[in-house]
Amino acid sequence: MSPGCPSIELSMGIRARLFAVLFFGLLQAGCQDIGDQPQGFSTIEDPAERWAAYNIQNYSIDQQRSCFCPNGGLRAKLTIAGNQITGITDVATGDTVPQNQWGGYSTVDQLFSLINSAQHAAVLRTHYDPAYGFPDSVYIDWNVQVADDEILYLTRNLKRTLE
Repeated sequence: MSPGCPSIELSMGIRARLFAVLFFGLLQAGCQDIGDQPQGFSTIEDPAERWAAYNIQNYSIDQQRSCFCPNGGLRAKLTIAGNQITGITDVATGDTVPQNQWGGYSTVDQLFSLINSAQHAAVLRTHYDPAYGFPDSVYIDWNVQVADDEILYLTRNLKRTLE
């Protein structure tokens, strides 16, 4: 022990727990992909403004639509370049989704437009990614008295691309 340093006695159980907390905290910090971390706009309160501040035009994102529609329930990876969908792949199989089946999938900007157009729907529930502000969950029931008009978009795994 160094002169002048106070002595702290820790029981074996406390030392083990402290070590585990430090170890797993460092392990988790080492696994983060720093290249995809937000650049400081996460404090912007309005999700659409936060998304716009990042000015991300080229990205990939996983999207799943739950609806009574073609490919309803399919988890797809969308590739977006210049804010336009340029490719869609079935996440489970890796198969390319034919372009004539892309109609129901949406870019982040299109999801914000959908939310704006659904302001008078019977039910509109949204949740936004806390860092980037994109809608990660959008549920719309246009009319509660009509069956099968509901739609749910789940959007995850945003990755910036260079295109």
